Amino acid sequence: MGRHGPRGGAGDPMVADYLVHAGERSHNLEELSRRYLGHQVIPITDLIGKKARGQVQLSMDQVPTARVAEYSGEDADVAWQLRGKLAPLLTEKHQEKVFFEIECPLLPVLVAMESEGVTLDTGALADFSQKLARGILSLEQRI
Repeated sequence: MGRHGPRGGAGDPMVADYLVHAGERSHNLEELSRRYLGHQVIPITDLIGKKARGQVQLSMDQVPTARVAEYSGEDADVAWQLRGKLAPLLTEKHQEKVFFEIECPLLPVLVAMESEGVTLDTGALADFSQKLARGILSLEQRI
């Protein structure tokens, strides 16, 4: 999938794996590479360090260009190889239409959300949670 999915469409191997194995496991690129290709990718923490109290993570512009190029090239190659592994599974699970007509067109929305972030109204969520809890309790009592 990567930049060119099966049949030439844009796609994302993590989304494709989710459609094939929804709710069964992790769908990150590192895990998919290990599972489908038997390959351990370069962890991002090898470049920028681990996020921990008292430690400062680097930003990608602070990492030597050659390392960023190796990391990025590997990600692109892995995504390309995964398309060959996941395309037949999408077909087998009858998920091609969902992938190409629903998921792929929504990828720019996901990218924008990751880039911009989202704001949650935690107060409203807490109120809604209480309302649902009361509704569940009422249903349990009726049952």
